[in-house]
Amino acid sequence: MEDHFDDLTSRDSIERALNDPELQDFSDMVVFRTRVEILDARLRPLLIPDVFPKIEERAWWARGLVRYARRKLVSELWDILGIEITEIE
Repeated sequence: MEDHFDDLTSRDSIERALNDPELQDFSDMVVFRTRVEILDARLRPLLIPDVFPKIEERAWWARGLVRYARRKLVSELWDILGIEITEIE
């Protein structure tokens, strides 16, 4: 479970970069923003939205939770948080 939530800090860092006024002047930010939007569009359907409603709405990736996972994460989410998701092989 720790790995899953560690990955969320990467998306937090991406969001900070997307909103950093100093980075907006770099021409590569347009490409970066477009790529993030494409990846976000692929990620959103994989999440159960608003599982963690106390997290800010703008951080939708942290509010949600994966719908499917391997046995270890499925077990940990159930044991620790009482949240049931579908196990995949």
